[in-house]
Amino acid sequence: MSDKRFEITVLDHLCKGCGLCVAFCEQGKLYIRAKPNRRGVQTVAVRAEADCTGCLQCATICPDGAVQVTRIEVWSTPPGSSAKGRSAGVEEPAGT
Repeated sequence: MSDKRFEITVLDHLCKGCGLCVAFCEQGKLYIRAKPNRRGVQTVAVRAEADCTGCLQCATICPDGAVQVTRIEVWSTPPGSSAKGRSAGVEEPAGT
């Protein structure tokens, strides 16, 4: 059995702080940082406490490709069974 979870990564060097991804995230997972970076841009950051549903709205709306969503499958092993041949924390791009 697997439990699908999603991880969001914002590539700061591509983010221009337009906030489109923040506006389209219904889960409130993204926010704009209060403090600008070295380029003077208030980039987008990810809230650890909010859950991501993997809808890909943030990545789709980003005009600069700065938002990446990755699906992480966490395999749970029933008590007494072997986990041989299974990978824990297998990552693959969301939407596949």
